[in-house]
Amino acid sequence: MTVEELQVLITANTKDFNAKIDKANKRLGSLEQQATRTGAGVGKLFTGIKTTAAVAAIQKVVSEVKKLTDAYAENEAAQMGLSSILTAQGKDLNAAKAWLKSYTKDGLIPMMDAYTAYKSLAAAGYSDEQTQSILTNLKDSAAFNRQGSMTMGEAIKSAAEGIKNENSILVDNAGVTKNLSVIWDEYAASIGKTAATLTDAEKRIATTQGIMREMAFQTGDAAKYSNTLAGAQAALKAQTKMLSSALGSMFAPALQQCIPHVTALLERLTALAEKAGQVMAILFG
Repeated sequence: MTVEELQVLITANTKDFNAKIDKANKRLGSLEQQATRTGAGVGKLFTGIKTTAAVAAIQKVVSEVKKLTDAYAENEAAQMGLSSILTAQGKDLNAAKAWLKSYTKDGLIPMMDAYTAYKSLAAAGYSDEQTQSILTNLKDSAAFNRQGSMTMGEAIKSAAEGIKNENSILVDNAGVTKNLSVIWDEYAASIGKTAATLTDAEKRIATTQGIMREMAFQTGDAAKYSNTLAGAQAALKAQTKMLSSALGSMFAPALQQCIPHVTALLERLTALAEKAGQVMAILFG
């Protein structure tokens, strides 16, 4: 393309380009006016969308709100999951909830983690009595013997999952150092069988009794831990997680209504950027 032809092309497209930009600005201005009418300060939010700094600020707010709604979603999923399992098994859901409320009343374990741990054991076929015995012992064990930087809730939740999946490495997260296979061998020997011939029901009995024996010298450790500074800090973390869930429940309905509008706005901005890119490609090749 010659210089003369490029000049003609630029002249032909500049007017249309300016018109599109003016139209886009008017649309953004209209959105701003509408937002201003819906509440004080919201108009500034739409004005800020025109700048990179404001977009970064919005992303930060969205990130923080997402943390809250994620906590709420986790809690909701844990409760629904437990409800589904116990209802399908014909167990007393209200009785399980009452026990879990007592289990978490010291604040060391977030309710959502306790629900998930209970659900894992119930799904593996453990009775309420067996589940509650195991969780009580895991709590005492996890007080001072959990792995790494795990919270008590994380340690107990993963240990319960390990019992369900017969994974001793996960069970060790709560401080149960004896492998499940060894626990089964010991129980099988006590009833004149081998571990390979144990039924699933017998394995559940073996696991429940084996963990109880393993934790015999740690009974009451959770109560002791709750009276220490570390226990107070653990309770603070657990309650912070529950607070995030509670705040998330406040944001969730509003977020569900806002997302379609934000998505529509982003689609418009994307389309505008694409058109501007096409014009720039014509201008500068």
